[in-house]
Amino acid sequence: MIDTHCHLTDPRLFVQVEHVIARAKAAGVSHLITIGTDLEDDQQAVAVCAGREGVRCAIGVHPNNCGLSQESDLDLLRALALAPCVVALGEMGLDYHYEPIDRPRQTMFFQRQLELARERDLPVVIHCREAVEDTLAILKDFAGVRGVFHCFTGKLSEAKRILDAGY
Repeated sequence: MIDTHCHLTDPRLFVQVEHVIARAKAAGVSHLITIGTDLEDDQQAVAVCAGREGVRCAIGVHPNNCGLSQESDLDLLRALALAPCVVALGEMGLDYHYEPIDRPRQTMFFQRQLELARERDLPVVIHCREAVEDTLAILKDFAGVRGVFHCFTGKLSEAKRILDAGY
């Protein structure tokens, strides 16, 4: 069994990361993919993977962290994505739930990360809250980029559109 979305860098887990991994393995989880949410977290996720069998990571800038991130972080993310333990990019996407929302900034971060995913041929972990229309519109420009919707709060009809788009 594979845990495709955990946050081993969360402070509550990080202080006991060896025990968390051991408990997961004892429960039959052979591989874990820890998810980064901003550049600092991404760097820590890569470090957590070092020397650990069956632990890999996805790195990215979560839409709720775009306001605190610098555009230059995306260049650093590009370099970090070269690490062999990076198996996906994300968690990335659009989140229109929390005010204030800087839609252009979220869109720019999402598009730039999708460009990197296409460039590196990596799948993506998509966060989509109250933003299905815009998310699907952006993804049309990135045909061939594989991925999974991790956060989704839409309707059944929207879920069917996501599935029909190949996610």
